[in-house]
Amino acid sequence: MEMRATNPEISFRATAAAPAQLNRALEDADMDIAFHYDPIIRRGILIEELASDRLVLVTATPSTPWQSNFARIDWGESATAELRARVGDFPAAGLELDLGILSLDWLVQTGSSGFVPERLAVPYLQSGKLEKVDDMPTVEFAPFVCWRASMDQGLVREMIEIAKRWTGGLMP
Repeated sequence: MEMRATNPEISFRATAAAPAQLNRALEDADMDIAFHYDPIIRRGILIEELASDRLVLVTATPSTPWQSNFARIDWGESATAELRARVGDFPAAGLELDLGILSLDWLVQTGSSGFVPERLAVPYLQSGKLEKVDDMPTVEFAPFVCWRASMDQGLVREMIEIAKRWTGGLMP
């Protein structure tokens, strides 16, 4: 909304997709800018971290062992590799979610457990809908903005500043 208000001459299209799809769209020049957790490093693509964050294990049913209702949420290949290195093999979930922020609602609605970005989980933790699982490792996991180097850098800076304001106040 803010970008549209200050730049009415520019057309915007917002797309939700898995990190691999967003990276491919940037690389193929089908997209100019992407906000996500698993950036690519390629010639012609610039990257900046938006906020500090980490993946934490949360559960909607603290009385149940997390292994029995675990849902694997796909936050990208690097996050999965880091979690496996720290946690070991995940329980056989039989379910993998690629829903991003919507995964938190799904965990609450189904009484499940999963690794999520802490800053996104804050409202759920504060309301008691989710609870952190004690004694579990966390993984540094920051949101990034990636953009084509050919973009107008003034416009990019404006978008990044707006995104940083939106992401900045969410961590406890």
